Amino acid sequence: MPAQLQGGANLQSRIRVAPGVAGYDVVLTEIAANVDELAITGKANMAGLLTSQPTFSITFASPTIDLKTLFARMPPQWIHPQLPGIVEQRQLGGTVEIVSATLTGATAPSPQLSLTCDFRVEKGPALIGNDRVPTQDLSAIISVEPGRIRVGKVTGSYWTLQMTDGKAVVSFLDEGPWMELDISGNMTAADLVTTSDVEIVNPEQYLATLDSPEASLELELVVEKGKEIVNRDDRAHQRPQGSIVAQAVKQIEAMPTRQERQKQVLVP
Repeated sequence: MPAQLQGGANLQSRIRVAPGVAGYDVVLTEIAANVDELAITGKANMAGLLTSQPTFSITFASPTIDLKTLFARMPPQWIHPQLPGIVEQRQLGGTVEIVSATLTGATAPSPQLSLTCDFRVEKGPALIGNDRVPTQDLSAIISVEPGRIRVGKVTGSYWTLQMTDGKAVVSFLDEGPWMELDISGNMTAADLVTTSDVEIVNPEQYLATLDSPEASLELELVVEKGKEIVNRDDRAHQRPQGSIVAQAVKQIEAMPTRQERQKQVLVP
C-alpha cells in the first residue's frame, strides 16, 4: 500500500470471486471508501489472481477536494514525474472534482501502472506562459492521458483578459513539459491601463467584432511617455518634445495551424 494512501479508512463494497481463464477473477462493485479527508466511490476488478501475472483495473470518482490535498494523497507512481513540478512552479490551486479516473496495471513481475482521468478544476490560481502571467478564478475540464494533458472549457481572468473559452494541450517531452494554448475573451480599453498617470477617455470604446470561428484579431499598441499623440509614421520627422508615439495594428487572418500556434514552455 503506497504511503500516501495509508491512514484511517472506512471501506465497503460488494465482492464476487469466481474461477477465471487462469487463476481467479475478483470483482468489487459499489465501492465507497474514505481515507481521512479523501472520499471515493467506484468499482474494481482483478484477473489472474494466484497466477504469476495478475492484472487489475480500478475506476473511481471523488467529490470536491483541494488540489494540493489531492496531490499529497496521490502516489507518485500513478502520475507522470513532470506533473508535480508543474503544479508547484506554476502555483496551481483551486478545488478539484474527479469526474472519472481509471487506474490499470499489473503487479508482477514488476508494478506497471497507467492512469487516465477526467476532472474539473474551479476557482484556481495559476501562472501561465513564459512570463508567468497571473491567472485567477480559473475553471477548466482537464483530461489526463499517458504522455499529455488536454484542457478544455477554460474560463477565468488572464491578466486583464476575461477568458470566456479556451483550450490547451500539455505534452510531456524529454526536455520538459510543453504547452499549446488557445484562449478567447473580453477586454475593454480600460483594461489596458493599470496606472493613475494615464486616463482612458472612453473606456468602453468598441474595437472590433469577430463573427467567424476562423478569424482572429491581433492588436499591438506602443505608447511612449509624452503629451501629444503623433503617428508612428511621423517618428522620423521633427515632432514636438515630449510627444506620444502611438501605433495600432489590427490584423484579421485565418486561424494558424496547430504547428503555428503559440507554444509556451511551462518549465524552463
